[in-house]
Amino acid sequence: MSRMLVFIEDGFEEIEAITVVDILRRAEMEVAIVSSKEAPTGAHGVTILRDADVNTVNYSGYDAIFLPGGIPGADNLFALPKVGEVLDDFHARGKLVVAICAAPYVLGLRGMLKGRKATCYPHETFIDRLQGAIYVEEPVVLDGNIMTSQGPGTAGKLGYAIVDYLHGDGASRSLRKEMLAG
Repeated sequence: MSRMLVFIEDGFEEIEAITVVDILRRAEMEVAIVSSKEAPTGAHGVTILRDADVNTVNYSGYDAIFLPGGIPGADNLFALPKVGEVLDDFHARGKLVVAICAAPYVLGLRGMLKGRKATCYPHETFIDRLQGAIYVEEPVVLDGNIMTSQGPGTAGKLGYAIVDYLHGDGASRSLRKEMLAG
């Protein structure tokens, strides 16, 4: 069974976080929602309970990490030293690192996107922060172990892409059919 960490902080984009978590759990993946707050509140007032504290969770044994976007959610993730530490470790070990909407800028500012194809919310504020990336205007972009996506409307596609990456190409096919996603 694949295991994924989902980091959220106050101001996270609810659709991105909840859609991806839901798809991954339907695919029978173990997903841990990690935050510095017990109950972070999203950009549109939705509060969810974390599964683990960002500073005490045991990160070993996880296969992937996901950063939902949202402002100030992405800013709050960037400001947490532990998030940066875990991102650097996962990236160095070739584990899957995923970010959507504003959150790919966190990867860009950490130097993870240099020379790689990436996408984000299509606004110059975020595109400019992809430092060294080759910006691609597509819903989901995979380059090596880095997967990025554009925003709330692409969260479903991102969730299925994660399932396919971790469980094999086409693994999400039956799930998409059950969820009427084509």
